Amino acid sequence: MDNGIVLERFVYVEDMMVERLFALKGSVESSDGIDSCIDLDSRLNFSDGLHSLMVASSNGEVVGIASIFAPRREEGEIAVCVDLPFRRKGVGTSLVHLALDELRTHRVEKALLVCDERSQGGKRFVEACNGVPLFHEYGMRLTAHVPGVVPEGFSVRLAEYGDGGKMAAICSSAYGDEYASSLAFINTSMDAVGRRGYVGLLHGRIVGMCFVGFHSDVLSLNTVAVDPAFQGMGLGKALISLVIELVSSPRLSLVLDVDSTNSKAFGLYRALGFSVEKDIAYYGVDIHFGDRI
Repeated sequence: MDNGIVLERFVYVEDMMVERLFALKGSVESSDGIDSCIDLDSRLNFSDGLHSLMVASSNGEVVGIASIFAPRREEGEIAVCVDLPFRRKGVGTSLVHLALDELRTHRVEKALLVCDERSQGGKRFVEACNGVPLFHEYGMRLTAHVPGVVPEGFSVRLAEYGDGGKMAAICSSAYGDEYASSLAFINTSMDAVGRRGYVGLLHGRIVGMCFVGFHSDVLSLNTVAVDPAFQGMGLGKALISLVIELVSSPRLSLVLDVDSTNSKAFGLYRALGFSVEKDIAYYGVDIHFGDRI
């Protein structure tokens, strides 16, 4: 950029840089009262070579970040945050251009911009990027666990590497993704530090799965799936309920995200005692937007 801003891409960043990125992220979220949606953890991305962090600096200080979350090649999610004094100066747009260039380089098919629904400035920025509203993702937190009824013969255990094929088949069928993509995601998730897989079994047969991320002050429940052939039997509710009992701790909160288009899952989580605490909007953006760089 011609205003003294330096743009860089990173696959991984060293501890000192991580501290600087967290500092900017925290400052923006505190001053704006929103969730920046910046994801500094690249371990679940489909390629180890993907530059998942775009950083803008001025005089050695970090003034803007764009992060890419792309666990599958089908799509990549881009989040952006810029320090207040550097807004409306093209920093955010340049970071988005850089992130889109990275997605194109890795042949990612679709790009999404994510923005906290409370952020009016963020929504104006997305509009300037020609973002098209697609759906919302609700962040939910367990506030009062309501145990589900566990069907006879149903149990839950930690997933093992040998379960990967069956887990991928369930994930592929439940979410409509390609089997190879689902298997790669399952394997990456199983290898990720601070992440555990769980499988639900009905009379010894794997019929459901989920992952739990273990963080310093929170547990995150994700990738919940039940084999379509066994849906409608209350197994999803039983799976989540048993996993909650296994991982819950009075010191840690349990959170999850649910797509606004999945009303069935939303109702299930509400019934189990989860409450909405944030609303993140997703927008489609042309993968070739800004491809002049």
